[in-house]
Parts: sequence; structure tokens; C-alpha cells
Amino acid sequence: MAILLARQHVRHLGELSHRAQLVLRLIDGGVQWLHWGCSHPSARYEFSDETALLAAVQQGLHATRLCLLPQLQLNVSPVKLMTLHHNELKALADAEQSGNIAAVKDLLTRHQLLVHADLAGVAAFLEGLGVADAAVFDAVDFNDRVALHALQTSAASPLAKEAASFAVHQGRTPIEFADYYDSYLSLAAKLGAQAGTPEARGHLADQALATLLPLLFDALDCPQVNGLVAPGEVGRVVHDWVRAGRLLGFERASDGVRQLVLHSPYTTQSGHEARSIVRHYLESARSLLASARAEHGRLGQDGASCTFKLQSGHEQAELHQSSAGVICLRSFRRGATPAPPPATPNQGA
Repeated sequence: MAILLARQHVRHLGELSHRAQLVLRLIDGGVQWLHWGCSHPSARYEFSDETALLAAVQQGLHATRLCLLPQLQLNVSPVKLMTLHHNELKALADAEQSGNIAAVKDLLTRHQLLVHADLAGVAAFLEGLGVADAAVFDAVDFNDRVALHALQTSAASPLAKEAASFAVHQGRTPIEFADYYDSYLSLAAKLGAQAGTPEARGHLADQALATLLPLLFDALDCPQVNGLVAPGEVGRVVHDWVRAGRLLGFERASDGVRQLVLHSPYTTQSGHEARSIVRHYLESARSLLASARAEHGRLGQDGASCTFKLQSGHEQAELHQSSAGVICLRSFRRGATPAPPPATPNQGA
């Protein structure tokens, strides 16, 4: 037959599961393509499962992972939609048909799905910070907008414009802007009176980057898998990585700065003391990753990235698998701020 799943020939729409049928109907042209593929004598397609079929139909027809539900103004991957329970997916399809977004508001919140109205607020947020015209935002993609949306909870901070000005100066991508914006606000909060003026805050933030960034060059090594894999496979890959004595690194250097400012004792340390903090943070994370495995993940709205939370006692970590399959440390923290080991005497900076 024209279309073959792992153990199933597909001859018509009814041979797909109810969930797959619902998702296919949400892809513009999806049902028509399936009818064509099943009836056209020269068309032969093979897919590992229904999710792979739906992802391929979406990308093949529209050259993007994201499927637009125009009534709900929701861009979401069919892969993500396939993670919803059947009743949730039916409710979403009904709401798309009726245009009644209120009926699925709780569902969207529960699955962290952002609609156009949510993401449209990013432009106003950046405008309010006085940085909307910055060149760093000329190439904003969907995941960038999601990251920038997450910053809006800090819009009321009296230091928000300062943080944005710093982040625009330092960041080279929208995601780096988000990292440095968070880092500035967090560092200012940690230092309190020591960062009592704009000049002092700016100097200390510059100092933090000058100190930490060079220390992170050897903290960017991460394992990589081929596309989305099961959570158990992510757990195995990470477990093998750390059992081999390797540190799980950061996705980018700016995220390493953000994590250290948020979750380590770093404030104004330099030299060996700063190196000790970075090393202790990564080694503490490795200890947790060696004893706890990723078992459950939350798939991103893009259907290609995923986050995993791990916990052992009072220690918590979050891993992130990027759309390229890179698995990195997103955060590590304890109930109390982790303390670095004592500095070794007679070691230079």
C-alpha cells in the first residue's frame, strides 16, 4: 500500500487511531493528503508510527513544525498535540471549530500552550523596556518569543529597564538577552545595598560576566541524541555520561551565567574562589544525575524540545533536550543555596 506504519498498512483515515484522526484534521490539507497518499499508485511512504506520520504531513505541506489553529490563534506541533489525552484533544478540536477559546483556557494553561494573544504581549513588553528596536530582536523565532514571554512577570520590577539595557548590550541573540536580563535582576537582588545605585549594579553585572564567561568554556560539553527519544533513553544517555566522569554542561554560556547567579553562592567572587563555585555547582549536579534518572518529560509546544525534572532529597535538577537533540543542564538547586568547598591554600587566581 501507499502508506505504511511500523506494523500497519493505512488504506484510509479510519485506520488511524481516534487521536491521530483528530490531529490530522487540524492540519490544513492533512486529510486530503492522506486520501491522495492512499490512492495514488506511485506514492509510497513509510513512518515509524502515527506521530511520525503527522509530523511529516505538517512539515511536508507547510515546511514548518508548527500547525496553526486559526480560530484559537494557536501555533502548536502535531507531535505536542499527540501527547494530549483523547478527551483533551477532542475539546481542543471542538473549540477550534467553534472559536470558543474560553472553553479550553484551563487546558491551554495546564499544557503550557501559548496562543497569539499571549505572545503578542512580548512586543509591548519590549516596547515598555525601551529596547523593542534593538537589532538583537531582528531574528526572533517561536521559541525565542516563548522565552521572552516568560520574562514578563518581572515587568513591574523597578530595575526592569536597567536589566533590559544591560541585556541588550551583552546579548547577541534573543535567548541570550533573556539570560542576561534574568541574571542582572537576580544579581541585584542578591547583592542588595552593595548594588544600591545604577552605576554599582552595572559595574557588578559587567564584572560577573567578565569573571564567569571564561570559566564556562569547558562547561559546554553535552551529549546528543538523534531527535526526540523516550524519557528512559534520555535518562540512560545522561546516566552513562556522568558515570563516565563527565560533567553535564550548559546549552550556552549565557545560560551558565544565569544558573550560577540564580542557584549558586556567586556574588562578586573572582579567581580561584569563582572557579571553585562553578566546579562545585557542576559536580553537585553530576552527583544528583548519577543517582536519579529522568523518567518523565514535558514536550515543548514546538514538538521538538523537551524538559525533564529530577529530584533526590532536597536536590532538584532540570534537563533540557533541544530541538537538535542536545541534552543539557537547565538548572540545579538545593533547598538551601549550595556552598562551595573551601578554597585550597596557595593556589593562584
